[in-house]
Amino acid sequence: MKKFLLVLSTVLITISTSLILDYAAWQNQSIDTRVAALLAAVIVINFLKFSLWGWIHKHFDVSKTYPITAIFFPLILIVSIIKGEAEVTWLKLVGVLLITLGLILFHRKKQDPAV
Repeated sequence: MKKFLLVLSTVLITISTSLILDYAAWQNQSIDTRVAALLAAVIVINFLKFSLWGWIHKHFDVSKTYPITAIFFPLILIVSIIKGEAEVTWLKLVGVLLITLGLILFHRKKQDPAV
């Protein structure tokens, strides 16, 4: 469970930086102090995410952690729906369902005793 939560935190960081960049893109066309500060924040946050990934891969097998990042796709669809930017289609729902089922099967298949 610890492994899943750590990887989930990196996915949530990625979504957060995506939202920050989305917000910055909607600001006026010139790069002002506010946009520069947002971009600097994204760089710092991504550096922290990179450091967290380094720690995760030092303590857990990459073949067990990296597939969990697929949770990004269902989460980004949820964020897009909340923001009113996504059209929910059957194809998207089936895709999210398949990803979610794959994650459940992957997580249940073999549990590491150290997790």
